[in-house]
Amino acid sequence: MPPRARRSLELIPNEIARKMTFRKRKKSIYKKADELSKLCDIDVCLIIYEADQKKGRAIQSETWPQDSTEFNRIFNKYKASKDIHVPGLKQNFDLSDFYNAAKKEDVDRKFENLYPTWDDRIDEFS
Repeated sequence: MPPRARRSLELIPNEIARKMTFRKRKKSIYKKADELSKLCDIDVCLIIYEADQKKGRAIQSETWPQDSTEFNRIFNKYKASKDIHVPGLKQNFDLSDFYNAAKKEDVDRKFENLYPTWDDRIDEFS
């Protein structure tokens, strides 16, 4: 059996086909999340945002698991894990954490270039 041809990852120009693909893929990712949760005995939650910009409606979001108390339990567990540092355990980061860390490093680097370190100042006055 020959290998399947690769699809290019581009926006699907036909709106009807795009919506159909979205529905199919959303159903598939929910199934994968359920399987991952059951087979590996782990907590999994998903947040999917669907924007219908052409009709001017607000962004719609869906969550998995559908039970809001279960979703909130998993999400609060995730938020709490960001604040706890356990040796040997990887911390959870999101895009804003990464951006803020990079921004802080950039500011620190600029500050070091502008002002000599405290040790250098002490050496000047000795």
